[in-house]
Amino acid sequence: MGIQKKIALMAMVFLLCNCGGIGNKIKKKEALQNRIMIGMDRDEVKAIAGNPDIEDNWEDGKFIYYYSLQSNPDEAITRGVCEPVFFHKNRVIAVGHEMMEEVKKQKTKKTLTAKNKKKEKELYARVIKIPASDVNTNYKMYKQLVQLNPNSRLYRTKRDLYKTKLQKQKKREKELLLQAKTIPIHNYMENYEIYRKLAKMNPDHKVYGEKRDYFKARLEEKKKEASDDKVSQQEIKAQSCYIIGYRFGRCSAKANKELPCDPRNIVEIPERCEDKKDTLEGIEAGKLSVN
Repeated sequence: MGIQKKIALMAMVFLLCNCGGIGNKIKKKEALQNRIMIGMDRDEVKAIAGNPDIEDNWEDGKFIYYYSLQSNPDEAITRGVCEPVFFHKNRVIAVGHEMMEEVKKQKTKKTLTAKNKKKEKELYARVIKIPASDVNTNYKMYKQLVQLNPNSRLYRTKRDLYKTKLQKQKKREKELLLQAKTIPIHNYMENYEIYRKLAKMNPDHKVYGEKRDYFKARLEEKKKEASDDKVSQQEIKAQSCYIIGYRFGRCSAKANKELPCDPRNIVEIPERCEDKKDTLEGIEAGKLSVN
């Protein structure tokens, strides 16, 4: 027999064997799909197809039987060459690889959900420790929590609340910046109060923090110069917001005119008096007293 005839004969044998293998796989697959019905229990499946070649736990109450479609017993059995049978609560719910994609999606979704739950728990534990006055950080964190859990009414309410507050804060920030432009640089007290508020509103703004610290340092120097006469913190706590505002306004007005200020009027407005009506009226009265 010539070499070319031998090669042709070998190729024909290979094709016939390969096609036979494919045919057997198809027959096995069709037999499984035609004979194993939805709702059968595992014993009924085993009675039809025998013991599975591979068995996997899918999740609680769910598992998969894999039946090999290979015709050659010497070939390694892998899940890719098996027909899967899916069980839930000991009953068949699906047969075939079409369900495998759904299983993968559910596993991915479950893993992602678990990660999101963990991240949500950690983020919420952090946000409840953030002061309500830090509007920007609260808004950002509740916005992230809504993305992790859109169904939470609490997260949506808090996000919307801080979003509204943030809009008002940005408006107030612009007003304070315009006000800062009208204050002379040597008026350390009023500049400090403005940049302290701005830094509190927007802690991430580097310039606000730097200017607050600069004017704070200058203000402390002024206080040291009049250390014998300055008002003690105990006295300030006992004073009304109007009186504190009056002293602040009077000293601020004198600083604007480069006049010496009574050391007793070098005060910082405490948080309890910030933006209060009495404080603002006191500041205005103090400024008018210098005119």
